[in-house]
Amino acid sequence: MAQETKPRLWTKFYILSCVVFLIGTTVNFMLDSTLTIYAGTVWNSNSIGSLLTTAFTAGSIVASVLIGHISDKVGRQKVLLVGCISFCAGVAAMMISQNAGFNLVCRVFQGIGKGVFSVAGMAIIADVIPRERMGEGMAYSGLGTTLATAFGPMIGLAIIANGNYTGLFTFNTGLFLVVILLVLFLNYEKQEPYRTRILENKQKERELAETAAPQKGLWRFFEKGALPASTTIFFYGAGTTGILVFETKYATEVLQLNNPGWYFTAAAVAMLIVQLVIGKIIDRRGVREVVMLGFFCGILGMILLITCGQYLIPYLIVGWDTIKEAVEALSHGEALDENFLMTVATL
Repeated sequence: MAQETKPRLWTKFYILSCVVFLIGTTVNFMLDSTLTIYAGTVWNSNSIGSLLTTAFTAGSIVASVLIGHISDKVGRQKVLLVGCISFCAGVAAMMISQNAGFNLVCRVFQGIGKGVFSVAGMAIIADVIPRERMGEGMAYSGLGTTLATAFGPMIGLAIIANGNYTGLFTFNTGLFLVVILLVLFLNYEKQEPYRTRILENKQKERELAETAAPQKGLWRFFEKGALPASTTIFFYGAGTTGILVFETKYATEVLQLNNPGWYFTAAAVAMLIVQLVIGKIIDRRGVREVVMLGFFCGILGMILLITCGQYLIPYLIVGWDTIKEAVEALSHGEALDENFLMTVATL
């Protein structure tokens, strides 16, 4: 029997989409890891740094909810291009003024761009991967997030080492202009075999919609079966974001480290190792057991991060000062400082 030939994975569009996702994610990590320091330097306020993150997240959530249906109707390339332009404009505008309100608006536009970029970008990657090699293709594309985690914060922190925030925004704007240029070449939707595959998927969706019960209200935008997984990811993301946003300030101000970028590199190395072996473990043990183990490792890592400067004394003893400062900040209406978020993230 002749050996079955696998369809080609490393096509022009697959490589292009992976590069686009890598650069865009790297820019996002550069900004996330440096903007709290920027807020502390420019406005001497941790709360404004938190509000910058909140504005970004709000824009991202709104865009993520709405953009899926729009991209199916308008086309993924066009939608991705609009998202990239929104993000790029939001970053470039931060060079114009250091007004806090203006910067919050910029972060909203960046968040909208990030939401569109994430949804449309991952959809494009899934579109250009042959169905027979979907797991392999998604795993390789996921390495982009690992590389962005490793190098994005290190590059961003190196640029602002001398307070050069204009240089940071200029560099990120330039990178996203490159992304916009690359997206212009992602015209796979009009070419075979992708065009036929997209038409087949749309036909299947229409058939399912005709047989399924009509959805009302918000359920037109949400899939009920996806709620358990998405809710889990939401809470996990809330915790990790609290760590990510304030990790650089925590490392420099509390732990007195000169190069906190190594925190992100260590996390990226661990992610890379896990990605290389996790597929086989899931096949053997199942998804639930692996997810629970991942949550346990994440919680343990957060506790170690908080207590590492005190030789692993139990959290309620060593973390008392952190909790106290967080509660005091909360009582003064300044809940969104690094002590509060590190506490909430761990809980």
